[in-house]
Amino acid sequence: MSHFKRILPSLVLAAALASCADTAEDTSPSEALESLSGPGTPTVVTETADESNTKQPLLHLSEELSETELADRISSMQPSIARDRSLRFSDPQLLRADAAPLLLTRLRNGDDKSEVKHALIAALPKTKGQYAQAVLDLLQSEESAELRADLADSLRLSTESTLALAGLKLAATDSSSTVRQRALYAIGHRKDGANLTGVLLQALRDSDASVHSASAKALGNLQITEAFAPLQAGLSNRSADVRLETLRAMARIDGNRAANLSELTTLAEDSDARVRTAAAKASAHGYSRN
Repeated sequence: MSHFKRILPSLVLAAALASCADTAEDTSPSEALESLSGPGTPTVVTETADESNTKQPLLHLSEELSETELADRISSMQPSIARDRSLRFSDPQLLRADAAPLLLTRLRNGDDKSEVKHALIAALPKTKGQYAQAVLDLLQSEESAELRADLADSLRLSTESTLALAGLKLAATDSSSTVRQRALYAIGHRKDGANLTGVLLQALRDSDASVHSASAKALGNLQITEAFAPLQAGLSNRSADVRLETLRAMARIDGNRAANLSELTTLAEDSDARVRTAAAKASAHGYSRN
């Protein structure tokens, strides 16, 4: 039985290749394998870390689809199963800016399961199209906090600065701490994130430790000089994550001032090993502004 299990993949591949020969000369082995899985069945992505950076699309990018053909393609395409078991769309036709409104149409009007909706939202930045206004609207109407969190994160890579920042400002005050956290993370990774410094400073007062931590980290990433003093209270927060991200942020903003903080003596003996390490690094000017 164990021998049969070992040779089973080879038998499946042989069957697929035989099917190629019987049906059409130009049918590829990958197409034959896809046919064996049945229509609408998500395929398993087996790419390695290195392969993910190569330009080997599942379909030829030279394939030009009309607007109608693209709409039909997106309305019926199925996501793939990634190594982390999440779903994602990998069709290279999504690299077109005009795919964005079609993804949004399916997201708003379709009956997809939640997992597929997550994949649809994750595909929006790939299009490099205009989707920020629609995301801003959905942040106000979507009932699922998990989907709102994904919507906020999609704005991290949006090229529409004004609308993206408006959406993130809204998400940063969401009733869900998960949404607020993801919004702050996105702000901290945008080149124009400093425009929402007021939002980040306000979030330092959030009672949720994950939100407070995300705000401190964002302020450090953006190197907001005026945040140094407001951050300092977080060094004595009961949450180790808050103490850690606060110290790291202050050291990135101004390494010299951070190295002379009176709290470093206490933090050097912190109950959390990460905080102790960060304190030692800050004392030695180990954090860079770059």
